[in-house]
Amino acid sequence: MTKFLLVRHGQTDWNQLGRYQGHVDTPLNDTGRSQARILASQVPKDSIAAIYSSDLIRALETAKIIASKLNARVFIDHRLREIRLGEWEGMYIDDIVNKYPQDWSWRQIDPVNARSPRGESLGELADRLNEFMDEVVELNPGDQVMLVSHGLASATLLCLANGIPLGEAYQNIPDNGKIIEIYWPPLSLSSNSAKSN
Repeated sequence: MTKFLLVRHGQTDWNQLGRYQGHVDTPLNDTGRSQARILASQVPKDSIAAIYSSDLIRALETAKIIASKLNARVFIDHRLREIRLGEWEGMYIDDIVNKYPQDWSWRQIDPVNARSPRGESLGELADRLNEFMDEVVELNPGDQVMLVSHGLASATLLCLANGIPLGEAYQNIPDNGKIIEIYWPPLSLSSNSAKSN
């Protein structure tokens, strides 16, 4: 089993304004860079086998700031990106609700399968993250690994790792610049595997 330190990237101006980012490549603001430096000070040097980061600049910049303090290498993987929000990217929630009322209602009713126009569903996000996590565990069995990702992506991993219903991911989005510990494979999967051997 591999221990992961799951990090949501530092703050961006769009986080502060409440604009949906998705795959839009927004940079950290000064607060976000400060959050990344604080994060780096909370993790013992040389305790991380590797850092994996989304390729979006707000995550990658966070990862590089942390890596410079921890003597760790950063591996970039696009599967750690935030959910793709299509036509909602750059918009405020109130504007989305007014312009796309049916799509917004669908998300409230079926958060796992709903999608924004030209966007990605939570279930699809979970599929790509599952694939990524299984690969990283094979490369880093028993190690401590850091993942630098995004709000809903991090919440999705938290749900998957802890057996929380995937539809509750929207209620589990961490704050910017926070560390969450998870283990992979999830305990339920590890137990089932042990029983079958």
